[in-house]
Amino acid sequence: MSMAYTRAVGRLTVDNPHADALLTVAGFGRDWNAAEANVQLKGSTADLGTSLGWDFGGLFEYLKDINAIGPIGSWAETDTDESAWQMPPSADTLGLWKLSPSSGALRVKHLHYYDAAPNRYSAGQWGRIRSTNAIAPNLLVQVWRSPTTAGDYDRPMFGLHFYNDRTTEYALCFPGAGPADEFWEALTGTTGQHVLQPTLLGKCAGDEHWTVIAAMDCSAIPTFRDIGSRPVYQTIRVEAEGGKLLVTVNGLPFSWTFGDKWRSTESKAQHEFNLGNGYVELWALGGPVKVLVQPVTYPASAVLRPHGYIVAPSWCNQTAAYREPVADLPAGTAITVESEALPGNAKATRPKVTFTTSDTGRRALLYCVQEYRAPTLVAGTSDPTVTGSSASSQLVALSGRIGERWRGSMCHAEIVSKTGAALEWPKANAKIIGEVSTDDGATWVRQFTGHVPPPELQRPERVLASRYVQDAQDIIESRLALKDLGVMCSFQGWQSGEAFEAVCNCAGIPSAKVNVASATKVLTTTTPGTRILSFREDAKVPSVLDGIANAVGYEWGQDQNGVLFLRPPLTHTAGAYDYTLDDDSTDAEDLVSRIKAALSYGEFANVLRVQVGEGGGAKAKSLADLDSVLTPGALRFIGDLRQRYMSFPDGSDLDAITKRLWEDMGRWCLVVEWTMHDYPGLMPDNYVRVQVAGLRMATGTILRVLSKQWAVEESGRYTQTLVGRVVEVPA
Repeated sequence: MSMAYTRAVGRLTVDNPHADALLTVAGFGRDWNAAEANVQLKGSTADLGTSLGWDFGGLFEYLKDINAIGPIGSWAETDTDESAWQMPPSADTLGLWKLSPSSGALRVKHLHYYDAAPNRYSAGQWGRIRSTNAIAPNLLVQVWRSPTTAGDYDRPMFGLHFYNDRTTEYALCFPGAGPADEFWEALTGTTGQHVLQPTLLGKCAGDEHWTVIAAMDCSAIPTFRDIGSRPVYQTIRVEAEGGKLLVTVNGLPFSWTFGDKWRSTESKAQHEFNLGNGYVELWALGGPVKVLVQPVTYPASAVLRPHGYIVAPSWCNQTAAYREPVADLPAGTAITVESEALPGNAKATRPKVTFTTSDTGRRALLYCVQEYRAPTLVAGTSDPTVTGSSASSQLVALSGRIGERWRGSMCHAEIVSKTGAALEWPKANAKIIGEVSTDDGATWVRQFTGHVPPPELQRPERVLASRYVQDAQDIIESRLALKDLGVMCSFQGWQSGEAFEAVCNCAGIPSAKVNVASATKVLTTTTPGTRILSFREDAKVPSVLDGIANAVGYEWGQDQNGVLFLRPPLTHTAGAYDYTLDDDSTDAEDLVSRIKAALSYGEFANVLRVQVGEGGGAKAKSLADLDSVLTPGALRFIGDLRQRYMSFPDGSDLDAITKRLWEDMGRWCLVVEWTMHDYPGLMPDNYVRVQVAGLRMATGTILRVLSKQWAVEESGRYTQTLVGRVVEVPA
């Protein structure tokens, strides 16, 4: 980096505002979210983001609890296939089972547990029968439950046991009225439980007893109150999809849904609910039952359309395009989306959504169709004017600042007209490049790229030459902060770098000026069915980019070359540095005119709690430095509790977000500030080794440069003041 210091000069390049690219067609996007069929738009609306509703056509249903649309399942009422169940005398079967006749109200043959004797559990003859093969857990179960025999201490119970992957098993129990009995106590390992509601249980590998996970609040429904006292007919529809269990029972005005983490009461291990194909077992106690188990099947193909069409504004891309849908796609299922135009008006379009499955026991679920129409940017027109070669003006002073984390950088130039010449106004929104040289123009180092606000022209008293002061701001402040996002789709499911680049493109920044090479994390949600990173159309572009970066714990900014970047937080490699501040140096280029160190804890927090997501899908993490509160001899002791609580509803990578915040807040910042007159290439994110006495700092301490102020003075001197934070202290 070293060069012989001769004379410092500055150079200002003024170019067209569209030197990098010209946005000729604006981008456009919107979400076609899952919604109920009766959410219909009557007529037209100016709200391009509103729901237009969907035409279900008798083929689809809206699953309100998970905000999804899926094809409606159907079932055929046919005789039970005896070979599909392990009939007696199978070793895995308990009790008296046979097939019922297909007569009377039954119409088809049912599995019949026909032992009416009392207290069958203690006798080891309660009803239990298992399927012969693994089946999908999407079932319609019809149960005829007989009254309990007098003197029977077994509480009426019908159960569905899903073996799943045999690592985590689940069961749905539908009890009748009565106190806890021997069966329930043996099942759960508890005593005295009075369970009336249908209940979901789980059992982990190695657990002896089942864990009660959740219960359906429906004890007030007459059907459940009467179980055991009179004959009761129940229809139970069970569907496991999208990480959720959906249960519908006749007599209930709602479906019951469960899909969350649960914790084993024995192992204390936490599990994500997930129910797949496996053996299914039927349980029966407290009286005879007749059961018909039928698979719920879904159409091999079905087409879904919204009720309405949309027309994008005339300045936007007029060709509809759709991304991969936000959906739950079990193996063998797929959803494809194509554009469909309104007859007679090719500009009015809507998505045509086709659901397919090769396994009719499974269905895809749609949460959202994201429509994204990319903008068109064409090559810009560059016509630069460089101050050093101008016949009418001369640059007399140039200075600027590179903001911390590459945000808020600015440039300040003072220009005078040459004798007999008049200054020209720079173009509105002109692109500005500021460069310096410390070898009298042999080598130029860029310090700034941005755009100008309206210039200020002034002529001081008794000075014939005109002088104007020109300030410029980085692209973030001069362009992005002035732009609204506009109508746009959500970014759930996008790769973070892809979403960042798309927003920049829509704001007129070409891909050549965007660096997202290391931004590979995907923007996911902790709760299926909820939309994340869905922004209002009046959201400012920097706040949108903040949202994308925060969701995955990344950082973003704009470097001195005018490139916007999104990246993971920098990690310092132990022992690595780019420059040395040395007391013993005799080189003029290395001399430091001023240096100071300060201990700053303005942002310090000794307790940090971070939450990502919302509701049942939220996750949180806490970090604490209690020595700084309780231990007077501790390095960071302040004898005070400083708490920070931060929430990121659209966040997904909890560990990365927490780590980034704790690195900033969870320690005191030992900050060093120094002034020097060379090395203009020393920039934020460079690492500097310090070998300076008198700072109460160990020799070899390494700083990360955070920001700098720089100036080329009329005297021909270059001055820069840098601020760095300690990142490594030698052992």
